[in-house]
Amino acid sequence: GRPAPTRQDPRPSRSSRTRCDGTNLDEGGESNDHEDDHSDSDESRSEPIVPNKIKSGEYTWTLRPPQYVKRDQRTEPRSKPSLNRGDQVLDSIDKLWTFLFPDGMLAKIVARTNPKLQGLRPEDKKTDEGEILQWMGYAIAVSIHSGIPLDKMWSDTPQTESLLPPPRLGRHGMSFRRFCRLRTVMTFGDEDAIKLSLDPWAFVRPLVDDFNDACVSKINPGWLLSVDESMCAWRGREGVGDPRHCPKVSWVPRKPEPLGVEMKTTCDAEAGLLLRLEICEGKLGHIHHEWYDDHGHTTATTLRLCKPWFGSGRVVYGDSWFMGTKTVCELKRNGLFAMGDVKTNTKGFCAKALKLATGPTDGDHALST
Repeated sequence: GRPAPTRQDPRPSRSSRTRCDGTNLDEGGESNDHEDDHSDSDESRSEPIVPNKIKSGEYTWTLRPPQYVKRDQRTEPRSKPSLNRGDQVLDSIDKLWTFLFPDGMLAKIVARTNPKLQGLRPEDKKTDEGEILQWMGYAIAVSIHSGIPLDKMWSDTPQTESLLPPPRLGRHGMSFRRFCRLRTVMTFGDEDAIKLSLDPWAFVRPLVDDFNDACVSKINPGWLLSVDESMCAWRGREGVGDPRHCPKVSWVPRKPEPLGVEMKTTCDAEAGLLLRLEICEGKLGHIHHEWYDDHGHTTATTLRLCKPWFGSGRVVYGDSWFMGTKTVCELKRNGLFAMGDVKTNTKGFCAKALKLATGPTDGDHALST
């Protein structure tokens, strides 16, 4: 946008108040503390009078002319994302998948899943790490072709309404019955009643924690991080204490997948890599998390999502849910820059003063620090 046209203020320049075009700020952008000698009832004035200094909660804002900010305060280089791979050669999808997958997770899944595989049927045989990895490949293939019924993915007969050949996934070594059986019994965490009473998400908690740890140790993010929400679809029942049910189901109509488990996430904005995730557990779950007592839900969540990169000088971008004044200040105190938009989370933000200080013409804007 373009700055508002400069207009002359009839009052002396020592005024401590600012018109909407900011013309009575001093040249260096600092406010003048002298009182105005003219009456506020000046009939020639058509613009609202806005003080240079605005107190909003515990924060004090200073209105500046739009030209005040000329460059980014951040001096660190805009580094590119990279992998902490050492001397490993990652020249194939298989090698890259194996590298990024949490170390030891396949062994944990096998150890927790095999006790549930009982019986003499072929689909009840014990599994191993290789088959679990194969199952995950099948799961990815099935998710990509979400418009085809699951059983049809193993069909040898072309669908009458499609010109494409049948997927015939069975030719790769896993039958449809075996795939469904492993999907039913696959276990990632504790499922006993005592553990679930203490942590309703205990049956997936190790998977989430190991994923987060692996990303921190294996991925070196670039200069720009993004915090946002993601959805994991769920069509089953909601309930606590049963691993077959989801402890907290969210309905977010604006999302491409509106029904399921909502997660707050951190991504590398340049590489498009998911770096960290946190399940939205509901109010009773969040009150026990780090920084909740000190900063409340929104700021505490953002700090936890960015904690591994404290002190790195990276920039965190978030939408209006994440970027309140308090959150930005706390990120700055922990060595991170931030940018985002403000909508309803205006606590501590000089929203009304900025609105008054903005001119009436399209492209007019105001600045405060």
